[in-house]
Amino acid sequence: MKITKLAHSCLLVEEKGDYILIDPGIYSESFIDKILSLPKLDYILVTHEHFDHFSLPLITSIVGKFPDVLILGTELVNEKLSQEGISAKGEQNDLVQYNDSPHEKMFLKGPMAENISFTIFNKLTHPGDSFQFKTSAPILALPVDAPWGSSVQAFIKAVEVKPKVI
Repeated sequence: MKITKLAHSCLLVEEKGDYILIDPGIYSESFIDKILSLPKLDYILVTHEHFDHFSLPLITSIVGKFPDVLILGTELVNEKLSQEGISAKGEQNDLVQYNDSPHEKMFLKGPMAENISFTIFNKLTHPGDSFQFKTSAPILALPVDAPWGSSVQAFIKAVEVKPKVI
């Protein structure tokens, strides 16, 4: 498995000819040329609708190049895509599974965003903005610094779920 961190929470994962892009948010827009130069893109996975994890203009550009890409996201992400004529039509399978993992509390903010965590190839777990997941694949893309969390909380979660690699 090859994992490339593009920016912030956005990862490009390659395994046995399959390509998966996770959380293409606003900070990863500068990587559009790299993304569009891929030979194919099988999945776009979006943990939640916050701008740092979900850029509608970026996803629109990607879908323009890869119209058959399967997209998995939360209900609100799917709704926003649908309003742009983009179908979030992906489903769980042997490559991609997801679970509800509530977004951590954002202080002085409005309602909490729905957040889902993804496990891909049974090797990598990406929890988005959550420490509320119960298990991890051997590799964990763990958020360690955020306005909603701390490195101490990340350490506690890592000890709890025991991934081999963080």
